[in-house]
Amino acid sequence: MRVLLVHSVPIDRLGGAEISLRDHLSHAPAGMTVETVLPDTTVDLDRFDVVILANLRPTAPRSNESGLKARLRALAFRSEIAWAELWRRRLAGYEGYVIRSERDVHPCAYRDGRCLATEPVRVQECICGDTVRKSFERLYNVCDAVQFLSPLHRAAINQLIRIDVPQYAIAPSLDFDLFRSYVPFEERKRTALITGDAVRVSSTAERRAKENGYAVEYVNYLSVPYERMPELLNQYQALVVDPVMLHAFGRLAVEGLACGCRVLASSRVGAMSWPDPLEACRQSNRLFWEMVTNVPKEKNARRLGAGRRRRQP
Repeated sequence: MRVLLVHSVPIDRLGGAEISLRDHLSHAPAGMTVETVLPDTTVDLDRFDVVILANLRPTAPRSNESGLKARLRALAFRSEIAWAELWRRRLAGYEGYVIRSERDVHPCAYRDGRCLATEPVRVQECICGDTVRKSFERLYNVCDAVQFLSPLHRAAINQLIRIDVPQYAIAPSLDFDLFRSYVPFEERKRTALITGDAVRVSSTAERRAKENGYAVEYVNYLSVPYERMPELLNQYQALVVDPVMLHAFGRLAVEGLACGCRVLASSRVGAMSWPDPLEACRQSNRLFWEMVTNVPKEKNARRLGAGRRRRQP
């Protein structure tokens, strides 16, 4: 089986989506070949049995910008819509199997899901407009299946757009050889670690720690090499994951659990919507490839209804 993976940045970069995608590829079944391309790469789809569309969002400032940064974000916003529309056109008439592997909150123009409340998941006041949502709704529905990273992630996207194709919730994988507990809980600091940037740490994070009886320590997580994160996490009894943005998954939360931390998370963390987040990660690669090989018997009428596929650049 020949698989094409489309992702917005090279998957050798350090990022949550890239870590997960690399691990999936390293566990591909025998006989499976996978080629990765950027969204604007010219490609002959007829060479592939399966197309997996991962992130289609150019890198840009996310929110609360002004001046030049705001203009750059607006440009990236237009590029994101253009990529979604490009791939919808490219897929017209394609007879293979297409999976939208959602790694983010793309139907939200700001990515952070600011218009979504949780407990229960619902849309509040939204300033995104309809353009990005309609573009991604059309893209999702020319696919044969959609993958989400958690039950929360699936519920959130389904509040933003209507999806009429089968849906899978499959957590990202985790390196349990790297992320593990090796310092006894009672020997650790009775302190809660808070780490992240402005959209990953809300104003309630410190209060969440103190209400659970923990002092607080802040660490700039970008200052810690990824391979040394287990060493950092093993120093603390607790980890606070209380983001402003809606985490489709929230890799840090399961890394903390795997390292023996008590994780104090808000309802905006997708990982914690799994009944057993660690078990969900253990099953990740198996379920991902089962999804990829579960080719539906019926073709997607929306896609094939476009007639003979026209070649797209």
